Amino acid sequence: GRSLYHFHTGTMTRRTSLLDREIPAPFVEINLEDARLMGIREGMKVRVETRRGSIAAEARLVDSLPRGSLFMPIHFSEAPANALTAQSIDPLSKIAELKVSAASLRKVMP
Repeated sequence: GRSLYHFHTGTMTRRTSLLDREIPAPFVEINLEDARLMGIREGMKVRVETRRGSIAAEARLVDSLPRGSLFMPIHFSEAPANALTAQSIDPLSKIAELKVSAASLRKVMP
């Protein structure tokens, strides 16, 4: 997904210190209740995994996501969220299915 402070993959906006200061590192938003049940706390390192790969990022706990959902921004080359999505193309629009992907989540042990 996208954030307020960065545009597309962040190739330009991440070079702007003012914008990069607002969101300086990759993160994954997790529903508060899901995080509580998994023992995940704000700022903890977690790993999102799909059939196509995995990415480690900082946990951000939110009440705006439905249970069972995660959100990751696409602006970080060091954690390319779109690399976790399917390569399938919608037959009607011919657009890649980048918005939805089945994923698992786990804590990264230090």
